[in-house]
Amino acid sequence: MFNNYLKVTIRNIKKHIGYSLINGAGLTIGLTCCILILLFVFDELSYDKFHENHDHIYRVTRKWFNEDGVVNLHLGHVAPPIGPLLENDFSEIIHAVRMIKVGGLLVSRESHVFEEEKFFFAEADIFNVFSLEMISGDSDTALQDPFTVVLTKDTAEKYFGDEDPVGRSIAIHTSSQKADMKVTGVIVPLPHNSHFHADFLASFKTFAAVVGEQALQNWGSNNYATYLLLPENYDIANLESRLDPFIDKHMSPGMSEQTKLELQKLTDIHLYSHLDSEVEPNSDITYVYVFSIIAFFVLLIACVNFMNLSTARSAGRAKEVGLRKVVGAQRSQLIRQFLSESIITAVFSLLISLALVILVLPKFNQFIGRNLSINIAEDIF
Repeated sequence: MFNNYLKVTIRNIKKHIGYSLINGAGLTIGLTCCILILLFVFDELSYDKFHENHDHIYRVTRKWFNEDGVVNLHLGHVAPPIGPLLENDFSEIIHAVRMIKVGGLLVSRESHVFEEEKFFFAEADIFNVFSLEMISGDSDTALQDPFTVVLTKDTAEKYFGDEDPVGRSIAIHTSSQKADMKVTGVIVPLPHNSHFHADFLASFKTFAAVVGEQALQNWGSNNYATYLLLPENYDIANLESRLDPFIDKHMSPGMSEQTKLELQKLTDIHLYSHLDSEVEPNSDITYVYVFSIIAFFVLLIACVNFMNLSTARSAGRAKEVGLRKVVGAQRSQLIRQFLSESIITAVFSLLISLALVILVLPKFNQFIGRNLSINIAEDIF
């Protein structure tokens, strides 16, 4: 019976080619627009989920209150002593890692000098918290020593070309001194769906040597992104309830009435975090809702248009229906026939729309400034 339905469908398409093109084109365009929008939505929802431990990594944020108890400042960065003290005071914290971004830093190799905006100093445990893929070097020791640095693959090629950079040196220049940095590893660049992007990861001990240990005890210098790796399925409220006593203990009694620490889930940063300081600008969950609604209505309109055109043309097939009844066709068989025709047309439209998506995706990426891709086996089926 399916072969019969398929033959009849193809004959009807050929017989009414104008109608078929209009009906199929409307559904195809609707499906294409819907798929492109959903690719963007899924990309927005995927931020930081490539990290193996993404569901139990938290960022420490800090609030300040005015005399009326209203929040007047909320930072995504905290003071440098907080990370080590949290790890020391709370045994459930597996790792606490700090990093600080230094933009506009001059980096040189031989006679080549570049001003770098994505230069981070990070503690050695960053490889235990985040999933950073090493191409060469040992992640366990790469940032253990002072004056060591890990480069992304693109940055390594920028400074060393086709040479192996591991074991070689680059230099960083501050206002007062120059420091030679030994390259100890190369990593795969962080994907676009990360809330931070680093071209350089230098050891935190280097930063301590440059600024001095005293600067790392300053509770007023809230410039350090601090992340905690907690056990799986850990009740975060248990730790949050003890953060006020932590502040009172290490700063001064009653200080928790003026400033508080909060924990923010890693995967919430991109869409839900709009603090007074962020590592990079974030998006907004509102866009996800808006574009999801748009995708739904585009698809709904395409489907309604498809059904209306099919219904309008049904009167022209009354003779065919009558003839089929005369030769013994059951009501259920007629229903299956027309449903099969609609499904076959819809499948053809979907296949064409997938081809169109693949064709226009490079231009779409250029337009929205993303690097979206479609894997038909995973994303569609």
